[in-house]
Amino acid sequence: SSIVVRGARMAVVLGISSGPHDSAACLIRDGKLLRAAAEERFTRKKMDGRFPEASIAFCLESEGLTVDDVSVVAHGWRFGAASADVRRIAQRVAEERGLGVAKHLLYTAERFEEVDRNVEQRIYDGLARLGIPRARLRMYDHHLCHAAAALYFCPYPGATDPPAPGAQERACCVTLDGRGDFSAGKVVVVAATPAVALGGSSKAARQAPQPTEAPPEQLRTLDSTTMFDSVGFLWAFVTAALGFKPFRHEGKLTGLAARGDAKKTLPIFDSVMGLVQDEGADTQWQIRTKWHAEELSNFQLFLVGLEGSHQEQVTIQDFKLFKDLASHSKEDVAAGLQHFTERLMIDYMERNGFSRPLVCLSGGVFANVRLNMRFRTELSNVDHVFVYPSMGDGGLCVGAAALATREFGQVVAAPQGIVFLGPEFEAGEVRAAVEALQMRNPRSIAISEEVLDTSAFARAVASHLAAGRIVGLFWGAMEFGPRSLGHRSLLAPATDPAITELLNGRLRRSDFMPFAPVTLRAKAGEAYMGWRAEDLEAGRHMTMCYEVTPEMRSLCPAVVHVDGTARPQVVDERDGLYFQVLEAYFEESGVHTLINTSFNLHEDPIVCTPANAVSAFEGGACDVLAAYPFLVTACIAIP
Repeated sequence: SSIVVRGARMAVVLGISSGPHDSAACLIRDGKLLRAAAEERFTRKKMDGRFPEASIAFCLESEGLTVDDVSVVAHGWRFGAASADVRRIAQRVAEERGLGVAKHLLYTAERFEEVDRNVEQRIYDGLARLGIPRARLRMYDHHLCHAAAALYFCPYPGATDPPAPGAQERACCVTLDGRGDFSAGKVVVVAATPAVALGGSSKAARQAPQPTEAPPEQLRTLDSTTMFDSVGFLWAFVTAALGFKPFRHEGKLTGLAARGDAKKTLPIFDSVMGLVQDEGADTQWQIRTKWHAEELSNFQLFLVGLEGSHQEQVTIQDFKLFKDLASHSKEDVAAGLQHFTERLMIDYMERNGFSRPLVCLSGGVFANVRLNMRFRTELSNVDHVFVYPSMGDGGLCVGAAALATREFGQVVAAPQGIVFLGPEFEAGEVRAAVEALQMRNPRSIAISEEVLDTSAFARAVASHLAAGRIVGLFWGAMEFGPRSLGHRSLLAPATDPAITELLNGRLRRSDFMPFAPVTLRAKAGEAYMGWRAEDLEAGRHMTMCYEVTPEMRSLCPAVVHVDGTARPQVVDERDGLYFQVLEAYFEESGVHTLINTSFNLHEDPIVCTPANAVSAFEGGACDVLAAYPFLVTACIAIP
């Protein structure tokens, strides 16, 4: 079916993310972002990277659409489009460092190309299963998609306004992750020049519907960091070296870092990566890894093995970086890596003059809230920092869909916001899940009540919280992104530090990970140092770190990390029932903050359906299941 942007038919853009991990889909209709969800929430496999069939089905069915209504499928990888650039880099390295080093780069590129070809074929096969012609597929640069998601859906005005002639851009976006289209990061601004089609160079992309008109703005790359110089890969290696799962548990290192001494391991990280002055490049300072002819001196080759066959994998203990770190505590290793990354990125931004009044951040590395705080507090001439809430590869679908939408001449908007875009359920579906709980446990009594009035429901939940109980709150549309933000959340009082041990035990989580607070907007200034009213728009998604006030440390010790920081979500009337619960809790207890953590047991994806919520309740995640409009307060065994 042909795409008609204006006229009788509205454009339907289906955005998809389908890389090695964290697949997702979104739907933009007539320029409006209406739905988005990660595949893991449906398949119940954490960080699932399969073709996002279930997410696509949700996006289409919830809007009453079929695959025949889809005008274009926009994907957040181009797969192989930059392979010529890779070979030029390898040639440069060969001239500078010798063929022994260059061969490792070429091997790395070839192995990742093979992985990407398999993923690309998986996309073609998935579209074929759905009956979507390959000609409707457009592929976009991975890091431009990260940037597009943050820039086009930034809550602060002017992020995508082209600058006046001779003026500097108001905004920039910094992206940083492991790898994508042979890059590990970019610095992107919005230029005023007519846009060149950003679709990929694959045969499918060339056959895709062509833009009807060019938008007035174009995303322009100021600098690009290659995947051979990947900060994300360094984090993945160290995560594995400390016994955690790479590409999943990097956040644990940020939690550990506050307990360590960075000085003990900082020289080790300085020896493997740093800023290099490159007079031949457009920018003077670039992030570079120090590659070596000796294979096991290159930590990146371990990551290549992870994506290769089992026979090719080299034991991590054989690598020089592992041996250098092995004599140090986990805390000191994590502290050194955290400090190194913060200093590297701030120096990179400052030395190159990349800062703008509005800085947007996207890509998996920016799940690191301590790093985000450094961008907010240490960069020159920055008014606001916004982190796109679905900063990982799952968010690529939104950036790709936005780029396609702009290419077809439509303004991008998010009338329902940028987070609460997933499945929502009727009261009857919640009732069925609660009744199924009773049927599965015939020798127990599930005590439940239905409370339709939201104010009364919120007061009842608040009373349970004031009594020290853990509540699973389930209502409205599921969150898109890695954080639970009040629709699929576990809530608990933050006044007793002992509750963190109780929560960790019940959820089977690591005891060094801090729990995050949710705080009333009207009280945020009392809780967080440096909080400004205009921080709210960037503070609604739990992506930024703040130092807490002495009053907050005393009032809510359970959400204050050992370094005196917290990762808050700040809420107001726009947050509906969630806000009502916190407001009612404040009225009853005088405390403006609760613990908010994800509603799931450890290593499970966040709950999606009422049945998922009931299952987590059965598994001991919470004392009370508040699945609106039902309150399930106990499951009592009959003697």
